[in-house]
Amino acid sequence: MLRRLTMAVALLGLGLAAVIGYLFLDRPLRVVDVLGELAPGEVREVRARISEWMPARLLSVNLNALREGILALSWPRNVSIRRIWPDRISVYIEREAVVAQWADKGYLSSAGEVVKTPDATTAVPYLDCAVSGPQEALAVLRYLQGILDAKEFPKEAPTAGFIAAGEPSGPSLAQSVEEDRLRIGSLTENALGEWRVELVNGVQAALGAENLHDRMHRFLLLYRHLLQTSEGPLLYLDMRYANGAAVRWADLDLLAER
Repeated sequence: MLRRLTMAVALLGLGLAAVIGYLFLDRPLRVVDVLGELAPGEVREVRARISEWMPARLLSVNLNALREGILALSWPRNVSIRRIWPDRISVYIEREAVVAQWADKGYLSSAGEVVKTPDATTAVPYLDCAVSGPQEALAVLRYLQGILDAKEFPKEAPTAGFIAAGEPSGPSLAQSVEEDRLRIGSLTENALGEWRVELVNGVQAALGAENLHDRMHRFLLLYRHLLQTSEGPLLYLDMRYANGAAVRWADLDLLAER
């Protein structure tokens, strides 16, 4: 009986010590560090989401729930959280790479997924498509930019349709051709499926809904030719003609058939 009583007292003592130790370590949470290459608006969104778990204590806070709550913002790609005794947690966030603006609906990640971020962290092309979805539109953008970036023209156009949605064709959007500033600033598609490109320098090209491969090549050849032979700045090239193009200059109120 005495032995059992002694064991019970010992177990009670161990349990009490564990509770006291837990309470000693479970300090009130006072500091939350938000780390990562984030814009100010993104930091504010994260802190607002963290505030839903405050006030809390260091050991009592549910890190998995906090992590899932931050990931629900859509633009974080990965979130890691760790406790730092006595009263701090560290939240490190890797954000999705934003490669295009998807009209007024948000931005597109490199995988063509729509993400909503309070800050545009970099200058990215603008996409506004009435027919195509995000992944298809991004694939068209990458392919057309690849034609502008190419040092040599491909000998043949794609055979299986124009391009498969999400297929990584052409250079990345980060690559540039500085000598011509041939960067696509916006790509739009109307309800008829007709595409229009606007370069960052303001020159626009109407490509229509078919033969985008050939029309983009003809646009590039004509554009470079007119840069060398024309005195006025170009404004608009309509490439929807079978054997030519309509050209508009910024300082001339006329449409010249070429």
